[in-house]
Amino acid sequence: MTEVATAQAMSGRYDEALYLASNALTVGTTYGSERVLHRVRTFRRAYGGPPSNALRSFDERLHTTLL
Repeated sequence: MTEVATAQAMSGRYDEALYLASNALTVGTTYGSERVLHRVRTFRRAYGGPPSNALRSFDERLHTTLL
């Protein structure tokens, strides 16, 4: 999912990218998959889109998974 999210972000579809990354975050936390969580964190570090409410919400969810 994160590879598709990265491709969406690179093509300017930021909301779709964040939606896919958010779904991956849900899967990673539900199943305790460190690999998926690592990929989600990597996606976030590489994300270069504009700030938005969707991004803030994603960041909050991601932050809570890291605690």
